[in-house]
Amino acid sequence: MEKKIHLSLCQGTSCPFNNSKTVFEKIKDYLRGNNLENRVEFSNAQCCGKCNNGLKMEIDGNQLHAVNSDNVSTLLDLCLQTNYYC
Repeated sequence: MEKKIHLSLCQGTSCPFNNSKTVFEKIKDYLRGNNLENRVEFSNAQCCGKCNNGLKMEIDGNQLHAVNSDNVSTLLDLCLQTNYYC
């Protein structure tokens, strides 16, 4: 059985100002559209206290900051499709 990839997106109190709901939905659509729902465990993360750096996405412990609706698909391509963990 293949090990699941853990993916989370910060959903703290100021994250809605960074369009966290839109990014969250884009991630869900990406996983569904690329048949990755069985390989990736996706969840919300609590505030990490680095709101000045924009939204934080974490993939298997590797943090990516300044995630937004324009770059999230490209980041997921890099990190999930190429097995290059950011």
